[in-house]
Amino acid sequence: MEHDGMIQAAGERIRGAANVVVVTGAGVSAESGIDTYRGAGGLWEKHDVNEVATASALRRDPAKVWRFLLLLREHIAAASPNAAHRAIAALEDRVATVRVITQNIDGLHQAAGSRTVLEIHGNVREARDPETGAIHALGELDLERLPPLCPRTGRVLRPNVLYFEEAYDPEIMGLASRWVRQAEVILIVGTSGMVPTPYFLAWEGKSAGAFVIDVNLDRSAPMFTFGTELADLFLQGKAGVVLPQVVALI
Repeated sequence: MEHDGMIQAAGERIRGAANVVVVTGAGVSAESGIDTYRGAGGLWEKHDVNEVATASALRRDPAKVWRFLLLLREHIAAASPNAAHRAIAALEDRVATVRVITQNIDGLHQAAGSRTVLEIHGNVREARDPETGAIHALGELDLERLPPLCPRTGRVLRPNVLYFEEAYDPEIMGLASRWVRQAEVILIVGTSGMVPTPYFLAWEGKSAGAFVIDVNLDRSAPMFTFGTELADLFLQGKAGVVLPQVVALI
């Protein structure tokens, strides 16, 4: 009964809001069969992160980094949006402004119908010119040769993904910061907190007056970093189970 009451409280809080931001991590996509990065069975148990997902590796052996990216892209291509993705997309029919900030690079939020998505770690659909920042869809490139080249300039392209040892794009994070400061409700969904960025964003939004709802399998340590619990409401469970219940009440 307590859990049902919290589900209802979450639905009521979101129903009364005009601006909601949803911040998502790998746990959302895990329910679509996409491996998480950390923990048992995660990608970093199967691949050496230092060889395939760092800025150093990209400089040292860009072809190897690209091969891993394309392998990951194939893995993602076999996945479909799950109930959590669909519930988040459905919020747009119920709340005036819904924005999604995601760590995920798989594009499943957009596939589910979410229209306003900020991919703070980039995505597997694009390459980027490291000199100009120009973006190229992978479907337009010759991927038989790695690393691929810009068809117009001949310059070597890199994946449009944020790697370890790299800083966040300040423009992207500036936009994320504006979104959370404007939000009345912030939902944090499916992130372990090992990468603290979603929680820092939520703290920023909370400091500006947002109500924070955390949907996760377990409470995450960063929630207590500042001596008080971040979430105003914690809903324990799988996002694909919890979120459809919440959205049904809005």
